[in-house]
Parts: sequence; structure tokens; C-alpha cells
Amino acid sequence: MKYVALITALLLGGCQMLEPVDSLLYSVKSEPAIASRQPEVIDLDQLVLWVQTAHASTQLSPAQALERISELETRKMSRYERFRYAALNQQLNDRTGWIRARDTLRDLAQERTLPVNLQQLATLMQQHNQAMINAEARRHQMAHELDEAQVAQQALEQKIQALTNLEQQISNRKELVSDIELTPESGPEARDVVTGD
Repeated sequence: MKYVALITALLLGGCQMLEPVDSLLYSVKSEPAIASRQPEVIDLDQLVLWVQTAHASTQLSPAQALERISELETRKMSRYERFRYAALNQQLNDRTGWIRARDTLRDLAQERTLPVNLQQLATLMQQHNQAMINAEARRHQMAHELDEAQVAQQALEQKIQALTNLEQQISNRKELVSDIELTPESGPEARDVVTGD
């Protein structure tokens, strides 16, 4: 069902409102370039085939996709095979696959002879792969920042523990000194023991 919505969106995106006849008459006189414009071509059969191909590739495991990619890489690929190659690379679910898919789809989307709806589909999938690349980069950055924060937290905990230990030692020495001063035998020999003289 979501593919039907995608196809509809692509079709509607390629449609344009026609200008009134009166404005065309005036614009032809003032702008001769309008007459040389190529009409936008929409190829529904190919769009359906490409969407089905993209959907079929999502049903494959990364290992199956890699096997099919290696079959495609051994020959010169048509536009459809390049689209299939991109869809299979997208299914690898790793940065390298997303980069290859993005680059292949970008090349397809920039082809002037490709029907407009296929250009739009290629652009949409290219943007998806770029988003996956960006998300992966953010995930790695956040993992790196988390590691750094954990190292800093451990260092802080060690410093706090060292200060706690130092305070405990100072407290123990103060108690020892006060215990020695309070005892009746605290003559000069006891003071020598405390001070170490």
C-alpha cells in the first residue's frame, strides 16, 4: 500500500498546471525558448518495475544482496540494472553500501533522458541513503563522545576516591594525636612517637 502512495506522489509531482492559451501566445512572442522545451515524460510501467525491484531487494538478507551485487558487477549495466545495483547496495545496511547506492542513484537522477518520475524515485532513494550515512556518522560520533565521557567520569571518580582516602587518613591521624594527648602517659616520649622525632 505504501508503494501505491509513493507512485501516486511521484506521478502528481511530475504533473504541471497548463498556462492559459492567452498567456502562451504572449510568451511565445517574447520568449522563444519555451517552444524548445522538452515535455516531461512519465513512464508508469518502468516506475512500477523499479518500485517492485526496490521492494524485492528489501526482502533479501545482506548476504543474498551481496551475492546479487557481485553478479551485476561483472558486466556493463543498463539504467535498470544500475538502479537494482543501488537498491541491493542499500540492503547491505552498512556505510559502504549506502555510499555506493547514493552515488549510483545520484548519477541516475542526473540523467536527462531518464523519465521524470524515475528521476524523482532515484532522488528520493538517494536522499534516503544520504540520511543513513549521516545517521551512521552521528552514531559513531555519539559513541566516541560517550566513551570520552566515561573515561572522564572514571578519572573523576578516582580523584574523588583519592580525596576521600586522604581525608580519612587525615582524620585517622587527628584521632591518633588526640588520643595520645588525652592519655596520662603523654609525656615527652609519647610526643616523640606522634611527631616521629
